[in-house]
Amino acid sequence: MWNPKAWIIIRASLPQNDLGSRVITTTCSTIVAKSCSSNCNSRIYNIKTLGLGDCRTLFHGRIFGSVESCPPDLADVADRILIRCAGFPLSIAAISSLLVCKPRARTTEGMRRIPSLGYHDLPHHLKACRLWHLSIFPADYPIDLDRVIRSWMAEGLVWEKSGKTVEEVGESYLEELMDR
Repeated sequence: MWNPKAWIIIRASLPQNDLGSRVITTTCSTIVAKSCSSNCNSRIYNIKTLGLGDCRTLFHGRIFGSVESCPPDLADVADRILIRCAGFPLSIAAISSLLVCKPRARTTEGMRRIPSLGYHDLPHHLKACRLWHLSIFPADYPIDLDRVIRSWMAEGLVWEKSGKTVEEVGESYLEELMDR
């Protein structure tokens, strides 16, 4: 499940009878996980991610048929894509499904364009936040998240809404960006 709104629809169809039934949902999104929790004491289990070898098997298998069939000139860029997938099988499956349908994407240049696809799918408010302050940090650089939120506040990129403070809105923007 990728969207908290999906859970709202599903939850509305469930009986409200307090008989102790449980629903197990799976998601990579902390926002969705929190919205699916019935109370603050609900357990959210973080699944273990795949190692690089298993990531390669899944990714290369879906695109090229096997790890061995990956052209040598694509191995490095494929590994960089896999690192960004952070070991999540669903992320790897989504990216590989996108690539397998586009012959041009199986080229070095085509694969290099994959990380920018996520940016184009961002809502406008998150594009502005990402462009203004997150793009100045090198990849894998430790970022002080409070500093980022304060920068967004100073630039007028976040504001109070829906009963949340500016800081809470900034935190929700960061969570949403990290979930993508």
